[in-house]
Amino acid sequence: MELYRIMRSGKRNARCITLSVLLLFGISLDGQEKLDTIALENIQIQATQIPTILEFTPLSLSVVKEIDQKQFFAKNSIQEFLQTQSGVFNLNELNHAQDLRISIRGFGARASFGIRGIKLIVDGVPETTPDGQGQIDNLELDNINTIEIIKGPSSGLYGNASGGVIQLSSNFDVDKNFIQSRTLIGQYGMFKQNIQIGIRDQKSSLILSGNLFSTDGYRMHARSRSDLFSLRYQYRLSPVFKIRFSANYLNSPYAEDPGGINLDSVQEDRRSARTNNVNFNAGEAIQHFKSFASLSYVSDSKKFESKVYYHKRAFDGRLPFANGGVIDLNRDFFGNSSHLSFYNDQEKMHNKLLLGYDLQFQSDKRLRFVNQDGEAGEKTLEQTESFNNYAIFLVDHFKLDNELDVHFDLRYDFNQLSVADDFLEDRDDSGNIDYQAINYGLGLGLSKWKDYYPFVRLSSSFETPTLSELSANPMGGGFNQDLDPIRSTNYELGFRWTREQFSFSSSLFYINSSNEIVAFELEDFPGRDFFRNAGRTQRIGFELDTQFQKGDNYVIQANYSFSQFQFAEFIVNGLDFNGNQLPGLPMHQFNLNISYTLPFQTKLNLIHQLNGQLFADDSNSVLIDSYQRTDLRFDKSLMVQNRRFGIFGGINNLFNQAYFDNVRINAFGGRYYEPAPGINYYLGLYFKIQRP
Repeated sequence: MELYRIMRSGKRNARCITLSVLLLFGISLDGQEKLDTIALENIQIQATQIPTILEFTPLSLSVVKEIDQKQFFAKNSIQEFLQTQSGVFNLNELNHAQDLRISIRGFGARASFGIRGIKLIVDGVPETTPDGQGQIDNLELDNINTIEIIKGPSSGLYGNASGGVIQLSSNFDVDKNFIQSRTLIGQYGMFKQNIQIGIRDQKSSLILSGNLFSTDGYRMHARSRSDLFSLRYQYRLSPVFKIRFSANYLNSPYAEDPGGINLDSVQEDRRSARTNNVNFNAGEAIQHFKSFASLSYVSDSKKFESKVYYHKRAFDGRLPFANGGVIDLNRDFFGNSSHLSFYNDQEKMHNKLLLGYDLQFQSDKRLRFVNQDGEAGEKTLEQTESFNNYAIFLVDHFKLDNELDVHFDLRYDFNQLSVADDFLEDRDDSGNIDYQAINYGLGLGLSKWKDYYPFVRLSSSFETPTLSELSANPMGGGFNQDLDPIRSTNYELGFRWTREQFSFSSSLFYINSSNEIVAFELEDFPGRDFFRNAGRTQRIGFELDTQFQKGDNYVIQANYSFSQFQFAEFIVNGLDFNGNQLPGLPMHQFNLNISYTLPFQTKLNLIHQLNGQLFADDSNSVLIDSYQRTDLRFDKSLMVQNRRFGIFGGINNLFNQAYFDNVRINAFGGRYYEPAPGINYYLGLYFKIQRP
């Protein structure tokens, strides 16, 4: 009851702030003719494979620009930049052993660790493995410049696990030689140090970076540490040829997992950890190396680009149970992607056509051992799993009579999966699975009006089970042959309006999916996730985004998402879940982001979130309360000749709301809850020195 009173009291305070800010927003709009106007710049999108202008692209898109300049952010998690995007929902920001759980229009919500159902692209190279697993622990946010988000099924563009797309772009160009440092401290023992050095000459640029991070965590048994080093190199062979090379190395010697706890434990001590997680020393250690090289040619009428890339990941995991509770996983993932684009501009038609292929190869060497109080005991599993992908794709974007935009994509994927059982002598669980898929996307937009842009889109996606999900076999080793891919079809109607300093966009969509993969736990394996298919799900949603900008003084962004995501056919053990809400996803979300520039290079940023109620289980018997959270940030900088110095900081959860950082879906024994901290702060210093 005390927890309930705290949450109710906090909600009243946050509602007052929300109403006040919305009133300010309304006053600003009423008086906008008296304000200095600014033409909102056209934003070029790269995530659509063919570069397009955001305002005239018939897809639902969001862009976070120049995040490297947002000094007031802590930049500890990509969640800081995604939390204000409509249609995007994040959980598990603080448990570094489980990774941030990102969902776009409901895709990705089932992930117990890592990212599922969403394609992650960094500098044009997939961070998501061929089987659909994505990790962002090796992502250095201090180097990221732009984030682009495609909402909804996009497998015609990117293949498997493309229920949404997040593309991140780093800086490769160096205008002037520089050195910069950024130091951050915060509550619960949080420390971060980032150093970058940029060097350039007439034809090349080199950026070296190092990032150290550690935290004791808000809860017991939640410590984490990671060291990340990277380099990015660019060389211009000629005005039309360019090569790029990038490499980074992550060493995370420990990331502890406090686990989910039940409501009684939450009320007794929000900072407590699950007893089994402490006794079995649940957590992980990771080493990850990534590199890529690319060659590109660009002329007025053609563009060619080819990339090769390689990932090496060593994962040592400890789960909170004995049998098979220690995991030793070594992963190799490499590939090649190439595409050729043709541009044809005529009086009545402008056409951009792209043809390309993807070759991707993943090999996982997976061992399991008995967990003996955090130490590896007797081996229980040894198998080698592989996932190979071969794909060809076509993307065409053309404009007719300067009025009709047509964006078409088509892709064929052939996936080969295999498992070799190297452990049991009396039984062979080896096997093979092949998945083939043809996916498409068709968007039509009317650009005949200067300010208004309506569009419609039809698209599809498929999502295979990941190797770790297939190998989570209740019957023992090998693959779970009963687990099938998810297939989805998206129908969408959208509208954009851009005028002077105000922009507005909205989208109404319906997504029909078959064989939705859902996670569950078994009594004999508490804390371990297994997976099964639901018959069919339906997603009906509405997204609304607005932005108001007055010169360079302030920017106000507000968005709202409505998500009616339900099981349409799902019966398990005689229980009928038809009509139930998909767990782990709120029906309502509202986000408000205000950035204000004061005199003397001082910036303020306020972010307010409202996340509605959500269910923690498929049966919808456990309801998680809605909550509101407000964050306040500042940045004060000083420029002296070619030297820039600054202090920045922030207060998270300004009104001390009691909410949950993560909800563990379908957890056994009522252990759904991972509490979030109350009000907390961080403070930092930075400097940047450039050559004149």
